Amino acid sequence: MRERCRTTKVWITNAGYEKAKASIEESLKKLRTDYLDLLLIHQPFGDYYGTYRAMEEFYKAGKIRAIGVSNFGPDRYLDLEYFSEIKPAVNQVETHVFQQRRLPFDFYCRVTL
Repeated sequence: MRERCRTTKVWITNAGYEKAKASIEESLKKLRTDYLDLLLIHQPFGDYYGTYRAMEEFYKAGKIRAIGVSNFGPDRYLDLEYFSEIKPAVNQVETHVFQQRRLPFDFYCRVTL
């Protein structure tokens, strides 16, 4: 039997503590579940510190199994990591033949080792 991995993102329009909390609750409701395997901040814009604090609360409550970010450059990733209680488990970075990002990839590999 194949397992499902429930993953979603908090979009820029829902940045900030209160909006993020409402967005997470809405995602749980729309997905008809009481937990998520992974929740990401879509991009580092707006009040992503508030967004991340809301995500940490849901993580501590057991409603999210892992939290992380998406499209964060090394500077913003390190800043968030330094000022957060729960370190991001993931930084989802787009890369393909037309968008190659060697420097960030090398950076994240060193940071996580």
